[in-house]
Amino acid sequence: MVIIGVTPLVSRTEIFNRLKKKDASISLQELMKMNVAWHMADMIGSIQPTSLAIGSGSTSKKVVQAIGELIKTKRINHEMKAIATSRELSVLAIQVGLKNTESFDDTLRNIKSIREDQLPKKTTAFGFDGADEIKVLIDKKNKITGFYSIKGGGGAHTLEKIIAHMTAHEVFVVDESKIVSNLGETFHLPIEVIPGGVVAVKEKLLRAYPFTTVNVKKGNDKKNDFITDLGNKIGSRLAL
Repeated sequence: MVIIGVTPLVSRTEIFNRLKKKDASISLQELMKMNVAWHMADMIGSIQPTSLAIGSGSTSKKVVQAIGELIKTKRINHEMKAIATSRELSVLAIQVGLKNTESFDDTLRNIKSIREDQLPKKTTAFGFDGADEIKVLIDKKNKITGFYSIKGGGGAHTLEKIIAHMTAHEVFVVDESKIVSNLGETFHLPIEVIPGGVVAVKEKLLRAYPFTTVNVKKGNDKKNDFITDLGNKIGSRLAL
């Protein structure tokens, strides 16, 4: 399936062949993202959840493309209800065949209507999302006991966390390039802030963490501040 403006997803066989031949026309990281995307789509096909929460970012985008391929072979039900954490992925989900994807405007309206004294209910059966960094927790017996992660650098920060809370079972989809020894090694810690609170939040962060820098994420033009789907800004903190 070719969608204008979206890099085509190559087949699993082609991924293997390109890796075997060390074909540099697609970067190794892109091939790894495609590989984990196919695995995630396979998991969704085997589970057949009644509803699906779709994350944001480049890896999630590839998962949605893989879902579209499995819809064509009837391995994933195209009538599955879906909700996305970004407008871009909401549109893409509908394009690949998930016709019951909630309108992103409806998603925003529903999120904003949640009362501040309430926790969102678990309304979605299964979800997936990417991550900016993952730290794997390992005990003395070399057994994995859990994970820490940084998410939201792309800008869907708060929506990702709210929708993850509304999801009964959430899976992070990452390739090995996202695994770090300590969070913050390769990616700034993002914090979504209402526009009027940027100065106050920045000052408080610098008081709490004096040996850091705090910056506001810029948009694609590198001049104006990036604005999230909720109308907020993204501050980032990186230890020096």
